[in-house]
Amino acid sequence: MTHKPKTVLIVDDDSGVRGALCLLLEDEYQTIAVESARAALDALARDEFSLVLSDVAMPGMDGIALLEQLKQEYPDIPV
Repeated sequence: MTHKPKTVLIVDDDSGVRGALCLLLEDEYQTIAVESARAALDALARDEFSLVLSDVAMPGMDGIALLEQLKQEYPDIPV
């Protein structure tokens, strides 16, 4: 039986935070890190994720607006 790793989508405009979160999670999860809510929505349209971990304060669409959109489009993904 093949074990499919859980994949976490990290959304943060700060590259240092994205990198640190990837390092913290890499032993247990596959991680994909993006710099904006728009990039997160694009990634979600292409791939499957087990969890979205997002910053709240970001330029453009903030984390709260991203959460609201994700709950409508992807209600089964924990954010």
